[in-house]
Amino acid sequence: MEEDNSHGRQITRQVSTWNNYQDLPKKMSDKFKEIKNIIEVKRSGMRGEKPYEEKNYYISSNSETATEVGKKRRNHWRIENQLHWVKDVIMDEDTSKIKQKQGAINISVLKTIGINFFRLLKFESITEGEGRRWLGANLPAFLLF
Repeated sequence: MEEDNSHGRQITRQVSTWNNYQDLPKKMSDKFKEIKNIIEVKRSGMRGEKPYEEKNYYISSNSETATEVGKKRRNHWRIENQLHWVKDVIMDEDTSKIKQKQGAINISVLKTIGINFFRLLKFESITEGEGRRWLGANLPAFLLF
């Protein structure tokens, strides 16, 4: 079980895995012959003032423990929170008006380079309040970096 208090949410996650398939319906075991694990992820907590609870189920061809599966899932979300969320929310990538595929890819790469520069300069926050404000005041120094 893991608890997380971030982004205005209080979340408890519990990951369980099963590798005993005698109870699987034949229709399912015939269709998915490579199943090594059935994974259940339970989440409950508060999002703002609202309580919520959900369960998700996954099938996997890997035979990993619940601890290993939970760690991999958290690493996936760490990437989402540290890169994609920043690009979507802070840098407004989802509201981009660029319609051509190659142009959108180029801008996305430049934004990723920018995020990496902010992190290289040890900024905890890329928001207007810290990283981008510093960049605005120190652009010549930044270009010589």
